[in-house]
Amino acid sequence: QDAGLPTGINEKWAFDYLDTVWKQCCNLPHLAESEIKAPNFTPNELDFYKRLNSNHPKKVEWYCEPPSPGDVFPVDTIVDDERTVYGSLVRQSFSNSVYLKEALYKGTTHVAVGFVDLGMLFAASLQEPPDGQSGPLHFLGIDMCPCVVAKTLVIWEMLKQTPRTLQKRKDHIRSVAQVWFSTTWSETTGDAVKTALVSLFARSRKPYHPEVDRLLQHWLDAPLISLEEARKHHCMTSNDDFSSIPYLKRKSDRIAQAKYELTGDFALGGEPCYGNTLRFDCPDGTAPLDTNETIFTVLSFEDITETLSPSVSTLEAAERIVLANVSKMADWAVAGDVSVELVCAKIQDKLEDVIAARPWTMSWSNVLDYMKHSDFHRMARACSAHGETVHFAYSMNWTNSVFGTYIIDYYNAKERSSFIDAANYTMRRIYQSYGWSDYLRLPRPTHPINTTCQFALELFNHPKWLKYFFGVARKRGPCKMGNFEHGFGSPLSHTGATQSVAFTWTYDPEVWFIPREMPSGIK
Repeated sequence: QDAGLPTGINEKWAFDYLDTVWKQCCNLPHLAESEIKAPNFTPNELDFYKRLNSNHPKKVEWYCEPPSPGDVFPVDTIVDDERTVYGSLVRQSFSNSVYLKEALYKGTTHVAVGFVDLGMLFAASLQEPPDGQSGPLHFLGIDMCPCVVAKTLVIWEMLKQTPRTLQKRKDHIRSVAQVWFSTTWSETTGDAVKTALVSLFARSRKPYHPEVDRLLQHWLDAPLISLEEARKHHCMTSNDDFSSIPYLKRKSDRIAQAKYELTGDFALGGEPCYGNTLRFDCPDGTAPLDTNETIFTVLSFEDITETLSPSVSTLEAAERIVLANVSKMADWAVAGDVSVELVCAKIQDKLEDVIAARPWTMSWSNVLDYMKHSDFHRMARACSAHGETVHFAYSMNWTNSVFGTYIIDYYNAKERSSFIDAANYTMRRIYQSYGWSDYLRLPRPTHPINTTCQFALELFNHPKWLKYFFGVARKRGPCKMGNFEHGFGSPLSHTGATQSVAFTWTYDPEVWFIPREMPSGIK
């Protein structure tokens, strides 16, 4: 009310959204905690389905036995069809997990499977070539979604066309960030996109992929989307179930977050002029957009905290981080330090090409969540045929296959109560040690299913899942795990409630890691 509604917003929808968010957070987490602590608490069927992320008879039977805490469901017993459909059902504008900070090397090839966007480059540090190597880093991205490949082609082309003069460069960097993360564009972004599209078609090349070429041509021919139309599209892909407004302690942060959730505007540097064509204007038959996408999904909140000040909101901090990293990528693109090749295909169909590329490093996103682990390791091992390949991946669904990672797995009310208290204590200590308690409310106004999983039960059980996952690999040959990372997600992201477990490994027995930390029972 103090700041007024953003430009072009439907007032009724906006006030309904904010009113629902306020009502939902009023009693959280206290009312839900009381219900779960009660001896007569009984989860409903939807809770069980969400917990298992499946209704497959074998998984339901496993869960109902019941197993013991820490027992891992053998996912290879589930047919492939159930675990490989996600990529074709939704379209993501950007990743739904925090960008991981990895070291990439000039003179080598990095293969990114299921890359979704250029987040690997966004967060990476670029190192000098290993001994005997020279030239740029070759980034080979493989994704089965035509929209992902087409949009990323446009973004990389825009990065290569970054002007050298200071003000034009700043405006152009903002345009790249808008195409990548925003629902709307500033006045000059449309022209920058058109220039990139014309350049992509002018270049002598083989066709990318029929669907990728169709998208690029569609965007080249498409008129700019009006701001009114963009607002309507944003309303259709947003709901009030996952608002982060109540999490924020400072009024300035809540106002900025409310504007962001109501609009999706990001990195504009002024008022919006048009909608994001690459997000909202796709041919018929294109998969629908994912819902409730937020920039806070991909950014580490530790980084945001380091950028905050009394005069800088969480949203402004996020914008500064994005612009700095996009600028870094623009430097690499213009200087030729990185070359990017993008392929629209299933990784299963491109194994020979990957092997021929002799990857030094490979990132797999969370592809392993959507296939049998034995099949995943077979492919990853095949890609390592020339040796020395180091792999990065993460799992977002591992908790669904480990009994004891959700509070509804426990029938004893005293156990449930102790886990809730332990999670709240751990969360408070972590927030204080990271400096988050200055900016975020405690207790967090969310359901205790989320906080107990994240701040208590996952901590006990992720080593058991890692042991299982790498045990599957070692049945077929050597496999060595390097570093792993189990963080606490982004508190302002609805996909951060259960944080992924990220890890590094190799199938080459001659490669040695210097581990930062090893969980108990893992070798």
